Amino acid sequence: MGSIASRFVALSAVILALFITAAPAGAASWSLQSAAAPQAPNGHLAAISCSSSTSCMGVGFFLDPTGVQKPFAEAWNGTSWVAATVPMPSGALYGSLHGVSCTSATACTAVGGAGPSAFPNQPVAERWNGTSWKIQAVPTPSNTAGVSFNAVSCSSSTACTAVGDAFGTLVGHSVGVAERWNGASWAAQTLPDPSGSTNTALNGVSCPSSTRCTAVGDYTTNPSGVGPNKTLAERWNGTSWTVKTTPNPSGTTVATLQGVSCSAASACTAVGGYATAGTSPDKTLAERWNGTSWAIQTTTNPGSGSPTLSGVSCPTSTDCTAVGAPVGVTAPVVEQWNGTTWTTQSAPSPSGLGTAPLAAVSCTAATACTAAGGAAGNNQIPQSTLAERWNGTSWKIQTTANQTGAEPSFLTAVSCPTTTACSGVGYFDDNAGKQSILAEAWNGTSWAV
Repeated sequence: MGSIASRFVALSAVILALFITAAPAGAASWSLQSAAAPQAPNGHLAAISCSSSTSCMGVGFFLDPTGVQKPFAEAWNGTSWVAATVPMPSGALYGSLHGVSCTSATACTAVGGAGPSAFPNQPVAERWNGTSWKIQAVPTPSNTAGVSFNAVSCSSSTACTAVGDAFGTLVGHSVGVAERWNGASWAAQTLPDPSGSTNTALNGVSCPSSTRCTAVGDYTTNPSGVGPNKTLAERWNGTSWTVKTTPNPSGTTVATLQGVSCSAASACTAVGGYATAGTSPDKTLAERWNGTSWAIQTTTNPGSGSPTLSGVSCPTSTDCTAVGAPVGVTAPVVEQWNGTTWTTQSAPSPSGLGTAPLAAVSCTAATACTAAGGAAGNNQIPQSTLAERWNGTSWKIQTTANQTGAEPSFLTAVSCPTTTACSGVGYFDDNAGKQSILAEAWNGTSWAV
C-alpha cells in the first residue's frame, strides 16, 4: 500500500511537449517540440484527461526556485500546450496533483494533497473553467490528520467524486476517504472501512453516472497496520457508500486493486495483482462487478516473470483491455477481456531492451486502444518512452520521440478522446540528471505548429 508521504517526493525537472508530425499512410510517429515551462526546470506530470482532440489537461507538480513543491497543470488547446497557474492552499509549502477528470474544455477537476511538509495534512481540489484554475474549499474528514486524494472521476460538470486515504488521529491508522462535488461545493462522504481493518487506501475510482461510483484499493487487518493487504471495493449508489465483498485468490498472502473502469453501473472491471508467497504482488488479478457482486476472473500470467496489472479501460460492457508491468519478461503485459474470457495479447517489445512496462491504457472502442509506458534495459530503468496501438487485430509499437541522452523516460498516463487522438504525460531525466515534465500527442494524421 503506497504511503501518503511517498506521493510527495520532490523530483527535479525541465519541461517539453511532444506532438505528432505528418506521417506516411499507416505509420504512427511522434516528434519533439518545445512547450511552456514552469518557473523552474523541476517537475512531473502524473495524470491526464482529454475531453476532445483539441482539449487535454495534464497535472502533477513542479519545484519553484526556492525548492517548494507546487501543483502544476498544462492545457492543450488544439494548437499548443500552455502552462496554467495552479493556486496552493493558504499556508501550504508542498502540494501536488495526482488525478484529473475533464468533462469539457471548460470543466476540469484536479485533486491531490498539500501541507506544510512532504506529509500532506489537507486534501486539494481545483477547478478549471477554461481560462484559469481556482482552488475549491474541501472539508477535511473528522478525526484525520494527513489527507491525500489519489483519483477523481466526473460524470458531468456538476458531479465529481474524489477518493484517497487519510491517517486517523483517533483511530490510529489510515482510512479511506471519499468526497463529492455537486456543482457548488465539496462534501465529505461517510465511507465505511472493512470490518477489522487497520489500514485502508483507495487507489482508483470510476463514476459512469452521477448516482453510481466504484472505488477500489486495498486494506489490511494486521494489528501492526502492515500487510498482508486484501482487495477492497466500495460502491456509491447516489445516497451512501457500502463495502462490497471482493474475493481474494486462494492462498493469497497479498492482493491489491490498482485501477477500475466502469462502462455502466452494472459493469465494472478492477485490476491489480496478488501473490501466494511474499509481500509483493507477482500475479495478475482482475475482478468483475455485474451489478450484484464481484467475482474473480481468470487472467493469464505471460512469460516466466512476475506480471501485475496497473491500468484498465473498458469501452463497452463486453470489452476491456488491461496493461501492466512485467518482471523478468521481455514483452509488455497486455490482456483483453471479450465478455467471456481474458486472453494474453501479443504486444511487441522494442528490440535490444530488457523489459517494457506499461502504466496506462485508454480505449475508445474494442478496435482502438493506446497503451503507454516505457522501454527498460536489463537494469529495469526505462530508457525511452513507449506507446503501442491496438487496431482490433494486433498491437504495433508507435515511434515516440525522446530527449537525447535522457534516462529514464516514461509515460505514466494516457487519454484518448477519439479513435484518432491520444495524449500521454510523464517524465524524463535530462542530461543533468533532473527529472523533466513530458507530454506527447498523437492524432493519427498530421500536425503543424
